Amino acid sequence: MAVRMTARPTVSVVIPARNAAAYLEAQLAALVAQDFAAPYEVLVADNGSTDATASIARRWAAGHAFVRLVDARARAGIGYARNTGVRAAAGDVVLFCDCDDEAAPGWIAGMVEALGRADVVGGPLDLTRLNPPAVRAWRGDPELRSLPVTMRFLPYATGANLGVRTSVYRDLGGFDEAYTGSHDDVEFCWRAQLASHSLAYAPDAVMHYRLRGDIRALAKQRSGYGRSYAQLYAQYRHLGIPPGSLAGEARTWARLALRVPHLATAAGRGRWMFDAAWNYGRLAGTLKHHTLCPL
Repeated sequence: MAVRMTARPTVSVVIPARNAAAYLEAQLAALVAQDFAAPYEVLVADNGSTDATASIARRWAAGHAFVRLVDARARAGIGYARNTGVRAAAGDVVLFCDCDDEAAPGWIAGMVEALGRADVVGGPLDLTRLNPPAVRAWRGDPELRSLPVTMRFLPYATGANLGVRTSVYRDLGGFDEAYTGSHDDVEFCWRAQLASHSLAYAPDAVMHYRLRGDIRALAKQRSGYGRSYAQLYAQYRHLGIPPGSLAGEARTWARLALRVPHLATAAGRGRWMFDAAWNYGRLAGTLKHHTLCPL
């Protein structure tokens, strides 16, 4: 029997989802179990899944009235899915997380506390719980324990752990749907700060973050990240962000070439692909947008 919602939710959690059947239940279980006193809702924005994602969301909605499935099939892209989810949301604040991660206990409370002192917030990503050491070793960057900065420009909150006051979200017009793979979160946070909205870190809002555990999947993800990184630079370079250089590009690819012998081991292949796929995507994006983006 469904648990009834007796009051309007003050917090809306939006999960963009596409072919997320393997992991969605774990994230929903973590969100349903949150210890948060005020009413909240969980919206799964299905972005055209061809697996059991929608049926899983419906089953959870049947047992929990504050869980809802939102149809976001009309257009592919994480920004569109997030925006569609927010259009269906009723909360005064909106929290965003990914379908393949797991919210730690106290995540909602930590995000809401931080949103009491800032317009947009982001919390830490924990890599240890959901990822074996071998997969974590592929990454060249540490766990997120503060708001990251990219292109030496402005900080941002990652979309896997991002919260915003609904009024601010509407003032900004939501996420830019031209970003279909990544960096829509960076663009949103930059746009918010440039519009004089505040951004803060939410240290108590921990999200257990899942890395790509397959090298092919890692390469596809990192290549997409590189392409959207170049897209972001092309959009904001007029604000004085320093460009890259041909000499820097040459050094980057020379270092990758020198690391080719590392492909002989699984750990070496993962680390090499992590960097190579990013730089390949960044170079492809640079050519597409006719600009030499930073390294």
